[in-house]
Amino acid sequence: MNSTFTVDVSCKVREEVTNTATVTGGGDPATHTATDPTTVKHNKHGCHHK
Repeated sequence: MNSTFTVDVSCKVREEVTNTATVTGGGDPATHTATDPTTVKHNKHGCHHK
């Protein structure tokens, strides 16, 4: 199963981050953790703060 998320992040965030998800339940007593290196695509307009 795949999931897709769209999020708003600061324009000052690094281009490479690692997402971490931890899940429990569903009759399984163990806790499962997954990590995923992610590239943040910055828009071409740059960072503009008011």
